[in-house]
Amino acid sequence: MLLSSVDFIDYHGSMAQARNRSQRVVPGEDLHEIAGLIFGVSEQTRAVFERVVQRFDLSPSQARALMKLEKPVPMRFLAQDLRCDASNVTGIVDRLESRSLVRREPAQDDRRIKMLVLTPAGQRLRKRLEDAIHAASPVMTALSSSERKVFRTLLGKLAAASVQANHPYNG
Repeated sequence: MLLSSVDFIDYHGSMAQARNRSQRVVPGEDLHEIAGLIFGVSEQTRAVFERVVQRFDLSPSQARALMKLEKPVPMRFLAQDLRCDASNVTGIVDRLESRSLVRREPAQDDRRIKMLVLTPAGQRLRKRLEDAIHAASPVMTALSSSERKVFRTLLGKLAAASVQANHPYNG
C-alpha cells in the first residue's frame, strides 16, 4: 500500500503525538508505522531524485545509469543493476552517448562485449548530479553523520533479509 504525502504527514503526525504521550505502540501497530514510514520516505526520496535529475535534463533512468557507471561495465551488467531489459539499456545509453556522456568500447578480453565508459563530460556531470542529489536528499539533510551510519547499517540488514526472503529457493 502506498501512502500519499498527506497520508504520510497525517500518519507521521499522529505517531509523534503518541510518542509525546509516552504511549507504548502495540507490535502490529509498530509494524504498520514502520511500513508507512518506509513508503513515505521512499516516495519523498524518489520525488526529490526526479526533480533533481530534471534540472540536468536527464530522465530518472539516464541518471541512474550515470550513477551506476563508477567504472567501465558491460551493458548487460548495467541492465541487471537497473533491473531492466537490455533493449531498454540500449535506448538509455544511446541518449547518454548522443550527449557525449558515455561511450561504448569493446572489452579487452572479448571484443563482442560492449563496455560502457563515462567520458570526461560524463564524469563531471555524474559528480555534479551526485552532489545535487546528496544536497537535496532527505536522508542526507535530515540525519547527522552518525545517524546516517546507523541508518545505513539497518537498511543493509533489511536489504539482506529481503534478498534472503525473496530467494527462489525459499519457496
